[in-house]
Amino acid sequence: MQATQQANFVRWFRAAAPYIHAFGGRTFVIAFGGEVVADGSFVSLTHDLNLLASLGVRLVLVHGVRPQIDAQLKAAGLKTQYVRGIRVTDEHALASVKQASGQVRVEIEALLSMGLPNSPMANADIRVASGEIRRFPMLDVDYAGAEKGAVGPVQAAPPRTLPSPPTPAWSPEGLAT
Repeated sequence: MQATQQANFVRWFRAAAPYIHAFGGRTFVIAFGGEVVADGSFVSLTHDLNLLASLGVRLVLVHGVRPQIDAQLKAAGLKTQYVRGIRVTDEHALASVKQASGQVRVEIEALLSMGLPNSPMANADIRVASGEIRRFPMLDVDYAGAEKGAVGPVQAAPPRTLPSPPTPAWSPEGLAT
C-alpha cells in the first residue's frame, strides 16, 4: 500500500470504529425484495452480510419473492391479481407461491454458505436457520370487494429469542388459522 492509501485507510477505519463498537452484538433485520435474488445482486449483498457478521452483528434476513411468484404463476397459466398492491392468492396459486418461496430460500441459503477461497466470502462462518412456519389469524378485511384468499398482514408475533450463531432467513409465507 502506498502512504496515501494507508493514510486514507486509517482515516476511514477511525471514522468507522465507533459504529463497529456501537453495533457489535446488536441485531439487524434486513429485508429485501425478490428482485435482489432474481437479478443476481444477492451475491454482492452476501459479502456485505459477511462483513457485518464478522463484526459481531446478528442478522435476520427477510426476503420477498414477488417476481419469482409471478413467474411461477405465469408458467402454470394462472393470472396474477393484485388489489391495492396486495396479491390475491387462491388455493390454486398457493402451490406456485410455496414453490417460488422455497426455491428462493434454498438459493439464499446456498449463497450464504459458500466460503470460496480468494473471495470476500473466504472463511465465512454464516450459519443459516430457516423454515419456521408461524400461524397468524387472517384479518377479516375486504380489499376493494375482492377476497384476498391466503393473504393477510401479520397481526402479532410471539416474542422469541433469536438464535445467536445462525442467521435466521424467513420466507414471507406462513399459514393462517
